[in-house]
Parts: sequence; C-alpha cells; structure tokens
Amino acid sequence: MTTSKGTNATYLRPFASFLLYEWDTPPTAPTVAAALAGLQAPLMFTLPISMRVVDGISVKKLAGVAASAFYVVHHSRPAWTNDPSVVDVVHHAVILLSYKRYLGVVVSDPGLRLIVERELANHSTVKKLDSDELENALVRETPLRTLWLRSAHRPNRRKADSKVLTGQYLQEALNPLDDRTFTSPSMRAEAQLNPVGKASVVGVTTQRSYVWLGPCQSFAELQNAFKSLADYLTQRRSTQRKAIPVLAKALAKSPKVGDVVQAFDFSFLASYAIAGLDQPTLAALEDTEADLGIDTVGSAGQDFLLAITDAKHPNSQCPQGLWQVIVEVKLGAARTTVSASLSDTSAGWPSWGMFKTLFDQKHLWSVWYESGQTFSDGDWIWVDPRNSAYEGEILSAVFDDKRWEVSQEKPLQGRSVQWDDIGNSTDRSLFSWWIHEGYAFCFPSVKSPFSSGEFALALCDDGAGEIGDFIMLVKHAGFATKTNPSSLAVIVVHLKGAANSKKRGMAPKQYEEVLGQATKNLSWMYLPDLAKGLKQDLMSGKNLLWSWNGQAFDKVLQHKQKLAKSAPQLKLLDAFNGRRAHSFVVVVQPHQDADDFITAMAQSPVDYKTRLLTTLLCAAHGACSGSSATLKVVMSKT
Repeated sequence: MTTSKGTNATYLRPFASFLLYEWDTPPTAPTVAAALAGLQAPLMFTLPISMRVVDGISVKKLAGVAASAFYVVHHSRPAWTNDPSVVDVVHHAVILLSYKRYLGVVVSDPGLRLIVERELANHSTVKKLDSDELENALVRETPLRTLWLRSAHRPNRRKADSKVLTGQYLQEALNPLDDRTFTSPSMRAEAQLNPVGKASVVGVTTQRSYVWLGPCQSFAELQNAFKSLADYLTQRRSTQRKAIPVLAKALAKSPKVGDVVQAFDFSFLASYAIAGLDQPTLAALEDTEADLGIDTVGSAGQDFLLAITDAKHPNSQCPQGLWQVIVEVKLGAARTTVSASLSDTSAGWPSWGMFKTLFDQKHLWSVWYESGQTFSDGDWIWVDPRNSAYEGEILSAVFDDKRWEVSQEKPLQGRSVQWDDIGNSTDRSLFSWWIHEGYAFCFPSVKSPFSSGEFALALCDDGAGEIGDFIMLVKHAGFATKTNPSSLAVIVVHLKGAANSKKRGMAPKQYEEVLGQATKNLSWMYLPDLAKGLKQDLMSGKNLLWSWNGQAFDKVLQHKQKLAKSAPQLKLLDAFNGRRAHSFVVVVQPHQDADDFITAMAQSPVDYKTRLLTTLLCAAHGACSGSSATLKVVMSKT
C-alpha cells in the first residue's frame, strides 16, 4: 500500500550510497532542475513491467545540492507459493543529486541500480567517474579498513579465488607472495569527510564508480553527505598518489602501443595446480611439461617470439633444434587479441596442433612484460614488485650437464613417474640429484661423521597431499646453536625443474610456483604431528625411504613397499616427539643462475624482472622466518 508519505521528503531516511558521475558540462543554478529532469524522465520509462513509478518525490535544494527523486513499487511472486493472489510488494526510491561537476545517483535496490546504470551509460550529458581517479582520491595513501580481494591469477589449488581482509593495518599485513596476484574491486578506507576533521569510513567499488558511506536519518543529511564527498574528491583527485602496495591492479583498458615492451616468462599453468580440467586438456598440459622447453624472446613492442625445444621432435632445419612460434598481440581500446603462428623454418612441427589448442585457451597461460604488465587469462594486470634486494641464503650449485638434466624434475616414462628409478646411479633427474648430491651440498657440516645415535632419513613425499618432494628427518650435533642446542632437524625440500637445460634467462614465474607451495606447506611441519603422520605413511607404503650411512644414502623402501612396525627407522622417529628441532625449507630451482641474479641486484636501477624475483624471495623468507624455519634457495652456477 502506498501513501502520500512515500512522496514526502520529510520521511526519507536513505542509505548514503552513490553511483558517481560527472557532468559533461556542469549545469548552472538556473538550469540544474531541467538537467536533472532530463535524466530522470528516461529512467522512469525504462523500468521493467514488474516495476511501476508511483510519483515524483518533492525535494528541495539544500547547501548548493540540487535534487530530484521518484518513488517505485516492485511487484513480484514469492518463491514459496504458486498462488497468483499472493504478491510481494517492495518500495524503492531513486534520487539524483547534483553539486558542482558531480552527479550522485542513490538507488535503494541493487537490481534497480543496475537498470539505472545501463540507462545512464547511454546518456551523453554525463559519464561515470573514472575508476582510477576514484581510487586515487578515496583509497590511496590513507588507512585501509577492509579489502575485498578477487584473484587475478589462474584458478589453482594453492590460492583462494577470493578473500576478505579486515584490520587497522592492512597495508602492512599484505603478503607479497600470497596477495600480489589479487586485485581489490571493493575496499573501505578512512576519509576526512566530516567538516570538523573527524575520520569517517568510506566504501568504494572502483570499477562501478560506486561509493557508500552509511545510513542517513534525513534527506538533508544525505545532501550534506554528498556535498562533503564531492568536496573531498575535488580536494584529493588533483594529486597523483601511490597505488596500494603489493596488490595487482586489473587494467580497465588495454595498454597503449608503446607502453608494453619486452615480454618474458611465457608459461602454461602447471597441470597439478588446477582443478576441473577436462582429460584431453590435462593430458596436453602434462605432455607440454614433459616434452617442451619454452624460452620467451621479447621485443620493443608487445609481440614476442617463443623458442621451443621439443624432446620428441627436434627441428632439423634449425642448428639448435628449436621450433619458433611468433605471437602477435593486438592492443584494442576494449579488448586485446592474440594469435600464434609458426615461423617459416618451423613449418611441419608435429606438436603444433597440441600447442595451438592450449595457446588458444587464454586462461591456460600468462606472459610477463618488463614494462610491468602481465597478460593473464585474457586480461591485463599491473603487478607492483616492492623489493630490489634479497639478503637471504642463496646456494650456487654446479649441475654437471653430463650427469644431471635440470629440466627433468623426476624420472618419467611418458607421463608416468618411475618411482624406483629415483636415486639410481643412471637417473639424471633433480630428485636423484638431491639423493646423491643435494643434501650433502646444502648441509656440508652435518653430512659426516655420524656418532652413535645420530641419523639422517630421507622420505620422498611427492604426490597428492605432499608436504614436500622430500622430507628429511636428521639428528646430528652439527645443527646445534647457542640459541637452539637441539641436534634434531626437519628439512622439507621442494624441487622445480628448469624450463630447459641450456643457458636460461631470469624467470620469476618458475619461482612463484615453487615458493608458493613451500610457504603454504609450512603449517604441516608441526611436531609431533608430522612424525606421527610420516610413520603411518611409511607403514602404508606411501613413501620411498633412504637412510644416510655417513657417506651416501642407502635405499630402505621401494615404491609401495611397506615398512614393518619393528623397523628401526620407525623407532628413530620417536626422537621427534615435540622437543625443539631446527626447521629448514630448501627450494631447488636451477633455472636461475646465482651469479647473474646477484649481479642484477647490484645494478642501478634494478630491472623489473629482478625486482619481481626479489619480492617473491623476500616474501617466502618472511613466511619461513615467521614459522621459525630457515629458507635455503638453490640456484645454478653455469
């Protein structure tokens, strides 16, 4: 039932939430009423059949804020009955406010708000307030209270699709490793909207140019709130401020030609890291991981070249056996299109059909640019790396290419892991490198001699639900320090194959995956729960097992072989009963040359790729330190 009170502004108590627009030509005082009427009329006639305009609402200009409003009734059928005589009746208001150059539109219903947005998008006299200007004025360089985060990364098992952060110190709480691939479409921040300088909180959804302040007790309070907001915008928008640290920024428009240069680090998503793939796509990704090495060759523009080694089909027309894929990136005002083609010397590549099928699915790959952008899932993202130096422990390992194939993470036959080949004298994978050389290289002071009662066990934990590729449980006096005299150590090892076996450029993406996995699994290093779980795994045949003899590792368990309850190794694990132990996380990623990385950090200015990698490493180092673990990063020495 409607009453005359519905059209009387005296009774209005609207929630102060505004769709913000700018007048193309701000109306003067004598013409503002006509300008608002010109906007209101088409809005009243564009409503769906279920909505009916009851009447206009009589409102007055106050404090320089002109206003126009109307009252809508929405009839709908309730979901709980089919009785046509039962009807839900909901009342809505649409209010237009004009002050100086700004137009604010208040709509009491979200569905009706979308209708109003669509109609005003076609109106030539107003345009939405620019999203970047709105964020700059209301959010940047001011205390944040709430961030609604949406993923800019591809869906995977290691990161959430969305999350909400709240707190008084959000800028400081953002994690460069976990949060850098999230954008924030909506946020709440402190703002000095109150005339006496008291901080209030303003909510912003930048892409929709939508701002919300809170409930009002009168229509005059709504007008004053809009005036304060408009004055605050005018004051703040003239100064360019720094973006919110760490978070990625989704670009509303494609970059301009010349702004995107020097592509690097093109990569498909890891097959193990994403759920819901159909079987043919999953199989194609696994084949790509197993057989193809991809180097990205950037240019002075947005286009790039992919130089690909195919283990099964080397290119006889190229001295290096490379296949070349030319990627053309067309930057449009609204959207970007990409296409891939083979170079003249690469015609007839047997794997081209598989590669092209994956490439045409833009959600399966990403590419980075030294100019700061990422093209991922068909969208442009700006990533802001903060760090330019990494002071943590970097170990430089020589991987003899006659002995080790650093692009091979584990022994494979086709796509099947040959578990019992791990640690064999003929296997060339990184898993076998860890057994033969890696442990002794990373912990030279605790490889020998071993006194009575000391031991080192290596468990291969790779697979579904893994804590690491290897878990080392060691007791040796060499671990003891003044602050932690314990001789026990838990070492979790993560190995990531290089993109190829030859000279390799810097590739932060290779580290992003392995560091993300390493830090996510820190919570599983808790004792004694870890030791109890490993005992069960060993007795169920889940893990391969080696024992250190003082010089090398001896294999104790083959694949799917169960450890007997009376085995002495189970008794050794009793030492990890919750007493203090040292924790180490070892990340082995030989794609990066250690000397090249250290030299790059010493340059001035530090290039984008180096800053991106140092940001990832610093974030992982901080996560490990926060869990009382020491991070060791193994790079190659070429």
